[in-house]
Amino acid sequence: IDLRQITVSEWRAMFESTQPEHEGDKTLAKVSGMSVKEIQALPLYDYRALFAAVLEKSSKPLANPKNSQSESI
Repeated sequence: IDLRQITVSEWRAMFESTQPEHEGDKTLAKVSGMSVKEIQALPLYDYRALFAAVLEKSSKPLANPKNSQSESI
């Protein structure tokens, strides 16, 4: 999961109830490296797991450039 692939606007839009589902799928596709069709074909459990992984990744601290062992963005 690479959160560097999306903008702040795209991230925030994922949580707006007015955003079309397709747009949220496009954002998930960008961070996961999957296509929109692949995202939409996921079983519900796998889709939820992917979304949870994105949320978990976004809540981790950013890497410390002085420590190469830190988790990267």
